[in-house]
Amino acid sequence: MKDLLKIRQLPLIKTTVFDYSVLFATLYVGGFTDSPILKILLGLIVARQFCAFGILFHEGAHNNISRNRKINDKVADWVYGAPLFFSIEAYRPLHARHHSHLLSDKDPDVRNYNDYPMTLKKFFTKKIAKDLSGVNYLKVITYFNFPKDKSKLFFKKMYLRKMPALRGCAWILGLLYWFASRGQPMDILYLWLLPMFCFVPAMIRVRIAIEHGGLSDKHEEHGAQGGTRSTVSFLAKVLICPNNIGYHIEHHLHPAVPYYNLPELNRRLQSSPEGSPVNIHYTLSTIFRELFVEAPAKEKNNSETHREPLRLILGSDHHELQEELSNAI
Repeated sequence: MKDLLKIRQLPLIKTTVFDYSVLFATLYVGGFTDSPILKILLGLIVARQFCAFGILFHEGAHNNISRNRKINDKVADWVYGAPLFFSIEAYRPLHARHHSHLLSDKDPDVRNYNDYPMTLKKFFTKKIAKDLSGVNYLKVITYFNFPKDKSKLFFKKMYLRKMPALRGCAWILGLLYWFASRGQPMDILYLWLLPMFCFVPAMIRVRIAIEHGGLSDKHEEHGAQGGTRSTVSFLAKVLICPNNIGYHIEHHLHPAVPYYNLPELNRRLQSSPEGSPVNIHYTLSTIFRELFVEAPAKEKNNSETHREPLRLILGSDHHELQEELSNAI
């Protein structure tokens, strides 16, 4: 297992170059169309790349970019967190509590997991609609830039050296200049702000529901394995779980293993004498059957209600950042 803890720079560099190449290629292609619909579709790709940067930023919270803490944090902040207004200094203690107190009241994300299973109507009207409004991402930026539990000295330090808002605004101004120079200044809305503020929170909500949604009971029985799902389907990797974050059981069992070694860790766990960990899924539809149910239907006597799996949508019958961030992404 020790060999999987080794940090290798080449896989990280390859991933970084690929993710930035896809991002800038998408922004470039956006200059060849004036259709708002096509630009919004391209914005979905941009949002997916933002999520990919978020996963690499998350690696920095576990010091998996470099064992040198200063180098690790600077790369996380400036290479991956800068476009997103993220701060590793604010995120690391928040995420540490998620790992230490998974699915407990002390888990800062617990409210995002315990509502499942739920109806699709509630999911879209109560959760996704708020994400698409941009309110939740604004809360994230507020937390990363103005955490309430920090002193004035911390703020001075942040403004002078680490203020993530300055980095994020620098990206916006640079891109606005590029878009304006090609005669399409509104692309900053379609290809940057809309994906960031609206699409990213919705994508992250779907992903964290996949990772931990509705697993409180299994967590009590099986621990981290029971409270977490791994999603190793190709479709999940492409759409919603970039950079191996779908190997989430493996990550919670061994958070010091870098993302590029998680597939190998998955193979070793499945071939171990103890057998394959629970909650490893190979299709998204299997997970969605667990997360979403039909709306309660009234019985004829109006005295009882029942909830059924979502047959019509899924085609099968199965049983079903800090306190201010707990209702956000």
